Amino acid sequence: MAPNRSVADSRSVIDCRNLLTDQLMIAKSWQEKAASTQDVFARFFFLYTAFNALYFAWAKAGRQGNDEKQQIEYLLKKLPGITATEILDGVSTEIQFFLARNTPIRDMRNQGCNDPLQGEVSDDRRTAVWDDLRGGQEGEVSAKRLVALGKVVYFVLCNLVHGSKAERRGDDKDVITNAIGPLCEILCAAVAYTETELGRR
Repeated sequence: MAPNRSVADSRSVIDCRNLLTDQLMIAKSWQEKAASTQDVFARFFFLYTAFNALYFAWAKAGRQGNDEKQQIEYLLKKLPGITATEILDGVSTEIQFFLARNTPIRDMRNQGCNDPLQGEVSDDRRTAVWDDLRGGQEGEVSAKRLVALGKVVYFVLCNLVHGSKAERRGDDKDVITNAIGPLCEILCAAVAYTETELGRR
């Protein structure tokens, strides 16, 4: 039995093999497209679309709800602890970029009419994600930090897709650029995990 895999997981793979197989194909096609573009905004979108395909499929297999942050957490908690640690070590520079900002990625849905550049930063759930990301490196803490990193990438996606980031304004491009590394590593691990569970590795 694969690491972090329960009997329930085995049944989920059996019950949802067709969906998981199809979503894996979709994820890998977007992953390949991401590798072919030099535009960082396009690459981020393509990589996230690939990741979305997998966390949606695993959430469906595990009978999870529709909350995307919970779906991301559900998939990332399935990855072996050593994988989580390796990802965190590999993108430590990007993690430090986000932590150096001192505040979570702002929720730009709460922009004010007179101050469009200021989103909401007081959401306790976002602050908790930042606290988790600052944690240590060992055991369960690594898994918790990886989930937090996945949620940071999700927050970046939300602000981009809802039209609150610009290619040439402030540090928007830096934010996207520094989100690509973690997203790419998380996606590669998710693809590998899915292939293993489907017996393709």
